[in-house]
Amino acid sequence: MKKALFFAFAVIVIAATIAGCDKTHNLPTPHNINLSNKPLPEVRAILNGKWQLHFLKGGFCGMCEYQRFNEFYTFSQASSHIKWTIDKTIWADTSITWFKQEWIGKQINVMEFFANDQIMHHLSPDRIYSDTLVMYEPGYDGMSYYFTKVKE
Repeated sequence: MKKALFFAFAVIVIAATIAGCDKTHNLPTPHNINLSNKPLPEVRAILNGKWQLHFLKGGFCGMCEYQRFNEFYTFSQASSHIKWTIDKTIWADTSITWFKQEWIGKQINVMEFFANDQIMHHLSPDRIYSDTLVMYEPGYDGMSYYFTKVKE
């Protein structure tokens, strides 16, 4: 009888402990993340890896969509380095500079890198919804970039 009471007591204590755990410190699911309000180290950790660019949206026409094929951005070394390829041609293989910028009344993280097209590129990680990473050019008439992570 004592064993049954001890067992029941142990089960109640374990169940109460599990039910009372503070779940507010759990990391959010990687399927719906607002990157615009995350600290830079967390954003850089999330971006690390290879991403395929599927399309760009926006620009001068606002809602125009531009399909992209065989275009990849690989962020490495805690997103301090980028390798950008299109059809196996390397467009950038360089370091990234990160900085804060005020944009439409809020502080955003911006990556800056110089590519082989002789243009300084600026992208701000905005969000991940479902399996899609969205980054945008912080400027008027900027484009939004839509990526999915490549499983390697």
